[in-house]
Amino acid sequence: GADSGLALHALEGPVAGEVFFIGASGITGGRHSASNGVVLSENYVSRRHFQIVRDVSGQHLLQDVGSTTGTFLMVHKELPLGHLMVLQLGTTELTVHLDGDCCTLVATEGPDKDATAVVPPQGLLVGREASNGLCIRDPQISAFHCEVRPSPEHGYVLDDKYSTNRTWLRLAPDGQPSNLFALRAGDLFKVGSTLFHVVDPALPPRLPGDAAGDHALHAADPPSPP
Repeated sequence: GADSGLALHALEGPVAGEVFFIGASGITGGRHSASNGVVLSENYVSRRHFQIVRDVSGQHLLQDVGSTTGTFLMVHKELPLGHLMVLQLGTTELTVHLDGDCCTLVATEGPDKDATAVVPPQGLLVGREASNGLCIRDPQISAFHCEVRPSPEHGYVLDDKYSTNRTWLRLAPDGQPSNLFALRAGDLFKVGSTLFHVVDPALPPRLPGDAAGDHALHAADPPSPP
């Protein structure tokens, strides 16, 4: 009861459908079968790719341990931006450059590689439409995908309220161990082609974005009589 465990439910990728419980000592993931609790046998995954540890307060923390292809955490609330932070939108990667009070976004991967924009005081929108402050012609991103704006508390923040494929934070550049990022039930992160949903094993399973948790129930209901 009191032990606040978490589990990873793989939604996509080679282990789709499997659930991995995170014990008190945490869990590691990667391609190498002997040394990982979560084994992802695909070429895009490093031998040791990520780990989840539990701190003394019981908070679970996700770290990329120096993979070459990255670990990507879905942005689901306002994200304070840091210098050289990398964001993934569709097949595009944007790198954030902060210099004093100035924030510049640079497309470092994707169809509009090298596109750049300086964020004005009113903020800017990023997306496929030409009217965006940073227009990126990537079919995988939304017409209006996300907004970057100054924030009194945090310098600059990214807000993604409306996009279809979401915005993802790359935890660290190629080959560098990342900082530790707090994980909570409901979070989503990607490793290679695998998408993990972080779940509380004590609660009935529910799909991401399904706040009421009754998706399966509704799907099974017969149509109402006329």
